[in-house]
Amino acid sequence: MNPSPRISFITACMGRLHHLSETLPKNINWNSDYPNLEFVILDYNSSDGLAEWMKRYMLRFIDSGQVVYYKYYDSDYFRYSHSRNILIRLSCGDIICNMDADNYTGKGFAKYLVQKLIKTDFLTGAIINSDRIYPPRFDSITMGCFGRIAIKRDILLKIGGYNEAIEHWGYEDRDLYLRLRSLGYLSETLDPRFLFSIPHGDQERGYGSDNRALKIGTTHHKSNETKSLENIKNGRYILNDGMMGCGKVYKNFSTEPVIIKKLEQSEAAAF
Repeated sequence: MNPSPRISFITACMGRLHHLSETLPKNINWNSDYPNLEFVILDYNSSDGLAEWMKRYMLRFIDSGQVVYYKYYDSDYFRYSHSRNILIRLSCGDIICNMDADNYTGKGFAKYLVQKLIKTDFLTGAIINSDRIYPPRFDSITMGCFGRIAIKRDILLKIGGYNEAIEHWGYEDRDLYLRLRSLGYLSETLDPRFLFSIPHGDQERGYGSDNRALKIGTTHHKSNETKSLENIKNGRYILNDGMMGCGKVYKNFSTEPVIIKKLEQSEAAAF
């Protein structure tokens, strides 16, 4: 691997400006010692003033290329897998790290990722032990980083990204981890010093997901789990048939759309 690979921190956001406005400035500062880095933000039809905040406070970082801002209009609710897949398709990094809007990186996180990913395929905010997946500590600050994953971009493209059949909050992260492990990819848990977030309840965590899956164990969450485990049982690890993250977005306040089309099989194989 390149000794200074490009890293993309990706964050999809709908109704979470109150978190992103706290975390993003600090995360930019904490990783300023690693120059080959971009923060890619997807405004997933957010109605809380996210676009205005980005234009007011992030414009100098956008102009420098440190931050890239995209706007997606075509959904009335937050689709967790689809939004992250959009970001995977649009990011330029050799390494992609999903960062929820409430997540802090900690100082020197980017350098740490490069050092660790020399020896393993992906890093997570979870402990993966066979088919059992759980957070390193059962507290609200650490559990908020359960969906943190740092992984080589080529691997995500090969497996089709997040499972877009899982639309609402619940199990999309576990599904990704299980598919990766089933395909033989090696994982490690991130150092706990980098696993901290803004504590909050499930009501905020499920904001925008049309309120069908606000707690683990609900019918909708169980439905997502069933979909995932059925795929694993039947050896379906590569998903979405190339349609990962398809849609129309607008970059850095432009009025010209960026169209994300089906990823051809030959494109995925090239990575």
